[in-house]
Amino acid sequence: MNLISNREREVLFHLIEGRLSKEISGLPGISKNTVDNHRKNMLLKMEVTNTSELVYKAIKDGLICIRLSYLHNFNC
Repeated sequence: MNLISNREREVLFHLIEGRLSKEISGLPGISKNTVDNHRKNMLLKMEVTNTSELVYKAIKDGLICIRLSYLHNFNC
């Protein structure tokens, strides 16, 4: 079951990288309103209240995988 769309996942990856909505909206075919709408939709779907919780829950639930070099055992 995909909880978030491919486009929402793309926005999420940019958020994880620390980009602001304004920066993400500089990418081809995406406006700041679109970024903000995707973020809002993901917050609702994931039942969280802020971007930090969104990122945490997406990683915890396996929707995205972040590989950190200092971790030897990770499940991605």
